[in-house]
Amino acid sequence: MTKKILHIIFYSTILFCILSFISFLFSLVFNTINRTSPNLKIGFPLNYYNQLAVSDNCNGIDLLHGSNFKNFILNYIICFLTILILRIKLTKK
Repeated sequence: MTKKILHIIFYSTILFCILSFISFLFSLVFNTINRTSPNLKIGFPLNYYNQLAVSDNCNGIDLLHGSNFKNFILNYIICFLTILILRIKLTKK
């Protein structure tokens, strides 16, 4: 039983990392194509990290960033439930 739970945790962590990396790459490609400042939004389906470039008259460009820990946990729970449901459906067959 603990081996199954560890497998689910492992695969949900892998899924979470892959989705986060894909959302990071999508944000970079979108900003490169549109030639906008490096604004990043990381997280799928909920954004849990934002980075904004703010231009200042005196100092040039400042980068502001923020994270939302609640969305981070919710994204991981969504990944966990997705892997759990897939595992249950595949074992019933």
